[in-house]
Amino acid sequence: MNVKPLGFLKADFGNRFGIPRQSGLVPAARAELEFKGQAVASVEGIEEFSHLWVIFEFHLSKGKSATRETTARPPRLGGRKRVGVLATRSPFRPNPIGLSLVTLQEVRRSRGRVVLVLGGGDFVDGTPVLDIKPYLPWADEAPGARAGWASEPPPRVRVRWSPEAESQGQARLRGGYAKFKELVDQTLSLDHRPPDVAKRGGGKFASPLAGIDVHWVYEDGDCVVTCLKDPRS
Repeated sequence: MNVKPLGFLKADFGNRFGIPRQSGLVPAARAELEFKGQAVASVEGIEEFSHLWVIFEFHLSKGKSATRETTARPPRLGGRKRVGVLATRSPFRPNPIGLSLVTLQEVRRSRGRVVLVLGGGDFVDGTPVLDIKPYLPWADEAPGARAGWASEPPPRVRVRWSPEAESQGQARLRGGYAKFKELVDQTLSLDHRPPDVAKRGGGKFASPLAGIDVHWVYEDGDCVVTCLKDPRS
């Protein structure tokens, strides 16, 4: 089977660390997918749907060991217990294919090109998109479905900003600061530390979000944004 990407996403998450482990957990996250030329016709009428299934490639998970392709250690189980990879949503799979439900926030059309603006995704920047399908509530909802060991949403931690980080955000992002802060707050509240690190407490971390390097620490159970840096400087 010859599968070619429809395109590559421009997304808020600059690397794998810090990406929400499921779609919908960070509604403020945005990603854009552009269509040009003959491909424009393939999205005609898509604006009639509020939500889309995005089928994509875990392109950063290629070449992992056979062991990881058959079993995985879900963070929700403490990162120690192994289960079959097909009983998880791990990106380390026999075939590195992902499936995410996103909102269609906007369809921009200009000079023979179309850009889909997607919300709430869990995509790293540069993710190859293999296919898109409309979400159909009457077909895709499953009332009463069981979710095994993942029956509850992940816990959240409180996110605080240091005065320095607040000042840097307001100065650098100006009109877009409120949206950026929302993105950071929703993302970091998920606590991305490995389970063993979280048990020990503390920790210093950094990850690019929407083109800004965000630095944070954990203090007294809270996540504290300490500073923002321009990755180009």
